[in-house]
Amino acid sequence: MRYVPRLDLSGHKSRELVFPGDFLGDGRPLMPTLYAYSDGSRTYSAVIGIPQPTRTVIPLNAKYLPKRDDIVIGIIEDVQPVFWLLNLNSPYPGVLHANETPWEVGFGETGKYLNIGDAVIAKIQAVDETRRVFVTMKDTRARKLTSGTLFFFPASKVARILGKGGSMVSMIKQKTGTSILVGQNGVVWVRGHPIAAMIVGEALDIISRYSHLVGLTELVSKYIDKRVSELKDLFK
Repeated sequence: MRYVPRLDLSGHKSRELVFPGDFLGDGRPLMPTLYAYSDGSRTYSAVIGIPQPTRTVIPLNAKYLPKRDDIVIGIIEDVQPVFWLLNLNSPYPGVLHANETPWEVGFGETGKYLNIGDAVIAKIQAVDETRRVFVTMKDTRARKLTSGTLFFFPASKVARILGKGGSMVSMIKQKTGTSILVGQNGVVWVRGHPIAAMIVGEALDIISRYSHLVGLTELVSKYIDKRVSELKDLFK
């Protein structure tokens, strides 16, 4: 049975939300976005989300749309003689060609290196006009993940999981003694003691559910302290 956190939300106010068609400001968005639109002189929200000073919106829930140079965590879902197909937590799968790996992969040997269910850190290499996505592992950050636990969240929650300047994820790492990698596609990899990884998963779920609250870092910090204290006898 899934553990359902009990939280005291008193004193935690909701951030301002906007809805489709709500006015965001005069002028165009200060950066390209799919979540706001402009009539040339005024900008409006296209989604439900948290408005930003740049006349853009952080959506409360949105699918990951791959962008070039994003670092993502993908799951192998198909193996072909010269490429793999990756689930990117997106409507669009990624193609990883054998030539875009650090290995010398012969024709038909792809299954010797990566199989269905394996997870990799990769970089979005290109997205063409038909939304075909190509990924590469020829990057210093790319590798096959051989241990740990994966958690899946809407890509729109990534900024809140990381926190300002990485403050949220750094706090979670420090309090749980885990290693954490957050893909831009909303897939989070956690390695550490199984109980610690479970607590991290619970904390990430809180961030996802309550991303609209002010004081979220404090809320998550107190929750982790409470759970670590409750389960300290299991950290053996």
